[in-house]
Amino acid sequence: MNMTSVSERLNPEALEANRKVGRWSALAVFYLGLLYVVCGAVGTFFGGSFWPPLQIDPFLAILEALIILAAPIMVVMMAAVHSCGPQDKKAFSLTALSLMILLAGTTCGVHFIQLVVLRRFEPAALAALSPIASHPWKWPSMVFALDLLAWDLFLGLSMLFAARVFDGGGLQKHVRMTMNLSGTLCMAGLLGPVSGEMRLQGLAIVGYAFVFPIVCLLLATMLGRTATSST
Repeated sequence: MNMTSVSERLNPEALEANRKVGRWSALAVFYLGLLYVVCGAVGTFFGGSFWPPLQIDPFLAILEALIILAAPIMVVMMAAVHSCGPQDKKAFSLTALSLMILLAGTTCGVHFIQLVVLRRFEPAALAALSPIASHPWKWPSMVFALDLLAWDLFLGLSMLFAARVFDGGGLQKHVRMTMNLSGTLCMAGLLGPVSGEMRLQGLAIVGYAFVFPIVCLLLATMLGRTATSST
């Protein structure tokens, strides 16, 4: 990542600290993403339905806790991208960060409600609330739609804007390509809730559950190499 224009405003120690924060937060999101995929696969197996995927507790509760844990770290990761990126790309990186903040706030709110509120409702009360919220997840519901808004639209746009920050070759090219792929798949997943054909939402699942962790790993690798070359 080109740091020349940024170094005019930040001293080398500050840049190094930001790179380290970015690297470790990206690695944390990557490993949490792996846990999410493994837990989701096991939960789908025991849930008895591959498509639509049906998650049951305790696997559903673990997945929701992982999302609440990962989302703020994703904000830290994108904040590091914004801080370390070139000055002429700040509009793109700031937009990507803002969208990541929207994602974190929306999805953390949704899953906190799922974890600490809906599980305490009686089955009859949950049935009455099914158009608004459900446990386990069922479509259509307003809470489910908010989570799709977060992961399909906000994450998708965040990845597409962040990809514009990385305009070099080599590892930057791979970061850019995987960000574009993740963002495009997430955005394509919006066809599911918009059309009512929720199988199309599987595109977004591929984008955020499988491609996005690769983005984080590549980003951590790139920030690590940048830090090493500057020492």
